[in-house]
Amino acid sequence: MNRLFLLLGFLIFCVSAFAQEKDGLSVPRPSISGRFILSGSPRSVNINFVGSSITYTKGEGSFSLSLMPTISFRKDVPASATATQKPFVRPGFSIGPLLQVKRFLFAMPVFYQDDAWHLYGGIGYTIGK
Repeated sequence: MNRLFLLLGFLIFCVSAFAQEKDGLSVPRPSISGRFILSGSPRSVNINFVGSSITYTKGEGSFSLSLMPTISFRKDVPASATATQKPFVRPGFSIGPLLQVKRFLFAMPVFYQDDAWHLYGGIGYTIGK
């Protein structure tokens, strides 16, 4: 019985591998791609890298709700001389709507920083496919 399941699994794998070929040749092509957004406020500048999203596409544009890992650049002034100063570069996370028109991105990411939610606006670009 185990051999039957092993044979069936191997058969399914082979059929799916041949189904992915184009004109009898399957050639992998390496590429670099990504989407990033520059957003900010008077207090900070953020670089957002677009991650997973739920997307609706129509023509050359798309609308999505995206998760965005973020690098935030912000200089804090300590409240007192004994208060600890936070680092200038901080990792973060944001979520928000994203509109893509051709290769250009427009976003409204929402961040959770300093025990409060902050809404930012940003623009970006898509590189690669």
